[in-house]
Amino acid sequence: LQLDWTVDEQRTDELGILGKSLNRLSHNLLTALSDLQNANKKLEADIEHEKKLEQARTNFFSAVSHELKTPVTIIKGQLEGMLLGIGAYKDREKYLTRSLEVANTLETMVQEILTISRLETAGTGFKKDCLDCVQIIKSYLSETEDLIVGKDLQIHLDVPPSALIAGNKMLIEKVFSNLIGNAIKYSPQGASICITVYMEHEQIEFSIENTGTHIPDDSIPKLFDAFYRVEQSRSRKTGGSGLGLYIVQEILHQHESECTVCNTQDGVKFSFTI
Repeated sequence: LQLDWTVDEQRTDELGILGKSLNRLSHNLLTALSDLQNANKKLEADIEHEKKLEQARTNFFSAVSHELKTPVTIIKGQLEGMLLGIGAYKDREKYLTRSLEVANTLETMVQEILTISRLETAGTGFKKDCLDCVQIIKSYLSETEDLIVGKDLQIHLDVPPSALIAGNKMLIEKVFSNLIGNAIKYSPQGASICITVYMEHEQIEFSIENTGTHIPDDSIPKLFDAFYRVEQSRSRKTGGSGLGLYIVQEILHQHESECTVCNTQDGVKFSFTI
């Protein structure tokens, strides 16, 4: 099986013809074996990748079951307390309101889990449209105007008249709404939010920076993990599910992009190129 060895082809008789045939056979076998080895390596890599994906799915759904148990347990406890008239639960108005808040959080979480499921099912085969990112940003800011005014936030827009990209409308809108929504929710009263869109080589660079707050350095690498929350108490207060940034990253990956985050001198900055 030393297939790189060749027969001297200088002879012109039958032995010379046989030598040429052996050389061709050897070359073809070497090529075939090389192709098989490459295919085998690719198959091994694909199997390893699939194992990692399967483990990631298992971990995700294990986390889902854990996260769903908490609000369900809270609602059950509050309803049972009200039905039995135990202690503070006699104040039904108060605990019905709290139960509704938890149910709303649960509904949001279920919707986000369904979004993730659809992302995995669709893969990269979803429909792409020509989208104007600037229009999407301005539209979402208009929808959240009451929240912005209520917190006295200063919005600074540095964007061109339009910025077109190819992407799935529903998914790209979710990316911008999650990132801008987080900046609004987690900014302190009177903070500034700077939104920038820069166009270069038929791509756009988007960044959003909100001032007045920072993320602990040890939390930054985990920020896009499913159900990760920087502060549990802050997440409960704002109704976060811990899935928003995970979904953002999954959507961007399917659009061959990636979101990054860093602390700046004045606050926190999220950015991506698409």
